[in-house]
Amino acid sequence: MSSLLSETPLSANQKLVQDDKNEDNYILEAEVLDGMQLRRWLLSQGKGLVVLAPETLRDWMKETLSQQLGQYT
Repeated sequence: MSSLLSETPLSANQKLVQDDKNEDNYILEAEVLDGMQLRRWLLSQGKGLVVLAPETLRDWMKETLSQQLGQYT
């Protein structure tokens, strides 16, 4: 995903840096509009992505994924 984000950034102020704790991971910072297009894209990344901030978006991801998981129990 890092090469895709480097080639097609999400925003003009995007910062993509390698995680100091795990060189296989990257941390992306970008100012983007919070809308359904963003949220669908985040969900489409599956386990390859973790939302760190903002907390409201992180909570939405947790709730949505929890509801999806509940459909399989």
